[in-house]
Amino acid sequence: MRLRLMRLLCLTLFTLLLTGCLSPVRRPVVELNPQPYLVHFPGIGGEEWFHRSFVRALHTGGFDAEGDVMDWTKNRFPIHALQSRADNQATAKRFADDLAKRARAGQPIYVTSESGGAAIAVWVLENLPDDVSVEALVMLGPALSKEYDLSRALKHVRGRAYAFTSPYDKWVLSLGTSIFGTMDGVREPAAGCVGFVKPAGADEAQYAKLVQRRYEAKWLWDYGRHGGHLDVLSVRFASGYIAPLLIETARRHGAETL
Repeated sequence: MRLRLMRLLCLTLFTLLLTGCLSPVRRPVVELNPQPYLVHFPGIGGEEWFHRSFVRALHTGGFDAEGDVMDWTKNRFPIHALQSRADNQATAKRFADDLAKRARAGQPIYVTSESGGAAIAVWVLENLPDDVSVEALVMLGPALSKEYDLSRALKHVRGRAYAFTSPYDKWVLSLGTSIFGTMDGVREPAAGCVGFVKPAGADEAQYAKLVQRRYEAKWLWDYGRHGGHLDVLSVRFASGYIAPLLIETARRHGAETL
């Protein structure tokens, strides 16, 4: 019994180490004018402490944005949240209306998302008015089907859309989605495990904006990532890798630094 408890404790400590307890990469804050607004959509488990830590870590890494975590799950049981497609799309439309108001007021919008939240982010972008775009989209382990047509969403991205995938995310984004389905209702390994594949008829020009970053072994030592489902939210990965991508996007699209 004691041996089992010790093994469990060691496993728990190891998991905590790799899912965000490593210290973030601290960089001087790059103050941007106008200040961006960042919205983060969590997975089907809803808003948890590690999502808030992820957003804070982006600031620690130098990305100066007003940030919010948008819990779209309405405290539903995770599988219920996963499979409530009609309600999820209606929720995404309401978020789109809010983002459109901010964008029209002159505030640059950045969107990050994780797992099921990536589908919400994509549906939000699909519902934006024709004259409204976000600066960048980040999808961490997206729980969408691999051939989901991203064309309509990418049309509303000025810069890049980044999809971070991992073949080691097998329990959630391979086995789990094969049993319970992806957010768009396809029973198969999700794009967050196998990567997106451009479907027939998709807009080639829009897909040129999609940058897929497959898990790299060196990220284990650099950022504490072992390729599992939640460690994509590691604060070291957020501050050391994601934040510079967002800063680069801001500079590329003409944001002034103060």
